[in-house]
Amino acid sequence: MYRKIRKWPEKSKEKILDLIKDELPKEFVDEHLTPNYYPWEQRLCIIPDNDLFKAINDNKASIITDSIEEFYEDGLILKSGKSIEADIIISATGLVLENFGGMEILLDDNRIEISNTVTYKSMMHSDIPNFLNTFGYINASWTLKADLTSKFLTRLINFMKKNSYQSCRPVIPEDMNLTDEWLSEFSSGYIQRARNIFPKQGNKKPWVNTQNYIIDWFEINHGKIEDKNLLFKK
Repeated sequence: MYRKIRKWPEKSKEKILDLIKDELPKEFVDEHLTPNYYPWEQRLCIIPDNDLFKAINDNKASIITDSIEEFYEDGLILKSGKSIEADIIISATGLVLENFGGMEILLDDNRIEISNTVTYKSMMHSDIPNFLNTFGYINASWTLKADLTSKFLTRLINFMKKNSYQSCRPVIPEDMNLTDEWLSEFSSGYIQRARNIFPKQGNKKPWVNTQNYIIDWFEINHGKIEDKNLLFKK
């Protein structure tokens, strides 16, 4: 579904909106439920049993699309001048992303700037030895990549133990072109605000963040541990 939507974004958006218009009036959908971006540029909100649409049709829930001007004791005021009374306000302004839960990475007492590194199989980082982290999928379950990362780590440890290696470090090829453009297609504010802290990626495997579980499954489960991009030392 993800690949098809990204290949035909305009048609996909039109189809999804048509499905919503089967449940709600066209004018309501046009005003409140038609975003200014294509599907999967931000995450899809799934309503599998139509409960939200039923609540709106039954006048048990409502949607107001506007921008907040300010808060006051009993609610908020919108830029249009309209006020909304509220008992509870949930602030949903987006995440503040961090690498590694906010930990700093030091190598020989020198702080590593992760944005200057390049991701190897989206699990390791260039020139940082013996270090893996989990970066899951934006378009699928995060735990799918977490499982693959754990399997790769297990294979790597067993390989290093068998060959008496003490260190494993990804090394960038000299002909590699670097980019952070893989994040540009995701327009969510919390991602765009954090683009400058993420590692770069290359223009060829294994330095590409594929965001594709099928490709990763084959390469991580069946690919060679020892390759020219990893420097092993005893």
